[in-house]
Amino acid sequence: MARSPSVPVVLLVLSLLAVAGVAAAVTTPFAGVLTDPAQVSLEIEQPRTAGPNETAATVTFTHTGGDAIPADSVYVVVDGERVAGRENLTLSRSSSTFEIGERIVVEQTGPSGLVGGERVVLVYEHEGTAYRLRAVTVP
Repeated sequence: MARSPSVPVVLLVLSLLAVAGVAAAVTTPFAGVLTDPAQVSLEIEQPRTAGPNETAATVTFTHTGGDAIPADSVYVVVDGERVAGRENLTLSRSSSTFEIGERIVVEQTGPSGLVGGERVVLVYEHEGTAYRLRAVTVP
């Protein structure tokens, strides 16, 4: 029985294409997850709670290194709700660009804003995707 010398070559090429297709299918969904659009180092001032009738509780995020990012693309979520939607908390930024030395402060403006146990998350939104930069639980 005579075999054509091209059969092993065709089988080899088909095998390589199958392996490449599987590798592309497996790695493509993770491409956006593995690379962050910004690398930022942050320091969090120890959150301080306020009593039920005080309005002095704050959480401060300070940019200590890495990429500068537009401050308006950074927001804070407290217990699953954006600070902008809560009437007893405010968000202040020290600059229009969140870069080394700049601060983002969440401050209680009324009773029961940050009384303890709240989860405070600093989020960076880039091209429709939200990235958690840092999170802290108020003691």
